[in-house]
Amino acid sequence: MEPSGSSAPEAQPLVETKKRGGSRALLVILVAIIVVLAGALAYTTLKLLTPPPTAPGGTFSVQSAQPTGVQGQPLRFVVSNLKQGAKARVHFGDGQILETSDSTFNYSYSVPGNYLVWVQQFFPSNGTVVSDLAASLFKVTIVPDIPFELSQFVSVPTIYFNTTRNPTAPIVAPNTPVYVYGNYTEISQLFSKMTSHHNKTTNITVNETLAVAVDHYVWDFGNGQTMTVTADPSTSYPVTNPIPVSYPASGSYAATLTLVTAETLTSEIHNLTSNITFTNTDTINTFGITVGTTVAVGAFAIVKLRNVVPSPGVITELVNSPGGPFSFDPQIDYETTGFEVVVNTQATLIFYNANSTTDWFPYLASEIPTVANGGISGNFTIYKFHLRPDVAFSNGDPITGYDVWYSTIRAMLFAGGRPGTADWIITQYLIPRTFYTQFGRLVNATNKAAAFTAILNGVSFDNATNTVTFHLVNPTPPSLFLTAVSDPLGMGILDAAWLESANAGITFTPDGFLAYQDQAKEGNYNTLIQFQPVASGPYQINTYVPSTAVVLTPNPHFPGIPNIPKQNNTIVVEWVSSPAVAYQLYVSGQGDIVTLLPPPYYKALQPLVTAGQTQIYGPFPSITEFFDVFNVNITTSLMASDIGPGYTIPPDYFANPLVRQAFAYAFNYTNYVDNILGNKKYGFNFGNEYCGVIV
Repeated sequence: MEPSGSSAPEAQPLVETKKRGGSRALLVILVAIIVVLAGALAYTTLKLLTPPPTAPGGTFSVQSAQPTGVQGQPLRFVVSNLKQGAKARVHFGDGQILETSDSTFNYSYSVPGNYLVWVQQFFPSNGTVVSDLAASLFKVTIVPDIPFELSQFVSVPTIYFNTTRNPTAPIVAPNTPVYVYGNYTEISQLFSKMTSHHNKTTNITVNETLAVAVDHYVWDFGNGQTMTVTADPSTSYPVTNPIPVSYPASGSYAATLTLVTAETLTSEIHNLTSNITFTNTDTINTFGITVGTTVAVGAFAIVKLRNVVPSPGVITELVNSPGGPFSFDPQIDYETTGFEVVVNTQATLIFYNANSTTDWFPYLASEIPTVANGGISGNFTIYKFHLRPDVAFSNGDPITGYDVWYSTIRAMLFAGGRPGTADWIITQYLIPRTFYTQFGRLVNATNKAAAFTAILNGVSFDNATNTVTFHLVNPTPPSLFLTAVSDPLGMGILDAAWLESANAGITFTPDGFLAYQDQAKEGNYNTLIQFQPVASGPYQINTYVPSTAVVLTPNPHFPGIPNIPKQNNTIVVEWVSSPAVAYQLYVSGQGDIVTLLPPPYYKALQPLVTAGQTQIYGPFPSITEFFDVFNVNITTSLMASDIGPGYTIPPDYFANPLVRQAFAYAFNYTNYVDNILGNKKYGFNFGNEYCGVIV
């Protein structure tokens, strides 16, 4: 057995195919997210598979109607060309078997995971098998169904194989050890809260910590062998990884891994008079999440390219992003993880054209407004957009100027959200400074009547012409205002009618505006809109697993436009807390794309690049800047716990511009770029020295 927790496991072969076609078009959309956002960051990807051709006429087959499903929900299967009097025997890969003569049937997986489906055709009269598709297994991915309120108490485990030792895994020979890894995906979302109180009469301080952490892992390998593995308290990894397992007989086995978290209450009672401390920890509750996988033992086969089992029509992205997304609501989210989903699901009037920051293409709008075509007034205070007539939300509602107007007013009312939102970007151009401050609420009890009027004066619509018009408070060049309009964070368009049906409608009165601002405060969010909004872009949110994964499927009502064609593939985005786990999942073939790996991993991936087994993309031009700042008001009380005892600094140390200048001059930029970012150390261009204005 080998220890777990290594920062970079062995590099292993990955899939690469020269086939492109339809799946490549989808990748362009996904890449656009990273191009817009990532700046000098890069990501690693596999080339994608196109769906296999359908079975020739007369050939027996069973296929899943969808490449992904949800735990506990029916997944439809289609039987083709079954002989008269015969039945199909379907091994679902989770240990269950169905014999049927129906042309279609539904099956619900009770345990999420990645499964290989094995199909046979036989005559029940004598048991004769006339077709055995053991050499044509196909993959089905089932995502967990976890209630949102449970997400802070559980973590979804993951199973993968050492494909260096077992290059054909999850297909293995009988009595041959297969090396199986288990781990967590996300743990940073797990609940933790500390309270403290002091009794002056008794001079006793009581500190209580309520926390959820990974406790142990439970394996059931499907061969009668089980194993419980303790979690390392410092890393949450299993203390034993990988585990060699053997299967004596041919067949389809279902292996499962359960990750058990424990909710504990730790009480520390400190008597300051006697200087005696008593500590006690109790386990209040435990939670378990189980995932499964298929181990096919014997003469099985699957179309497998460089050790990866493909899922035609599915792209899986692994994101090294602890905690997952904050929101998918375009007027709430203001961070990079959620933005990736927002930019694919919520359309804007216009969008950036490739890597230019001053060139746009019409998205929901039918054209880019200019002074020449009458869309922009000569004094640059009026911008009018005409909407395309054929665009619709994912629920079928047409997208109109009214929806853009409604979403813009919602953005202005959310400009003072807590935590801060991106809505200030559009609001600053539409609201007089009398009411506007960055990240501040526009409406208060004193100014509500005047603020109500100011907000309505900022934007208007005309359903007869299907236009929306922005009325700016000051002349603003297109390079600035079109930038604001094209930002999905703030200007992603939501369905006004759906918002009202979801108890998130705006009451158009001064008091209604005042009250609606409270919906932009964390704790008051409408969770349906936060994580399951109706889509206006090329994708819709099919399934969200809190803090763990999201499944995006094509918006059936997005017609496709010249710059963004209609989509056909399913996207699975998985957020992983640990770069080591993200790397291991990627090199073992569990994902097509991996993003946000730290610099050391790029060196580990170079042999795969050299072998033509993976590709690294980046760096990219970006409209987002990443930079370090001086804190001019330091919270020194956190230094002892966050940095260490003995460290002190005046709270206003960096408020002195001469101090900041001294640090700037003393900083070794070359060493930082070469060895910290790692251009020289890891052989990749992560960034460059820059001297200039930050805009």
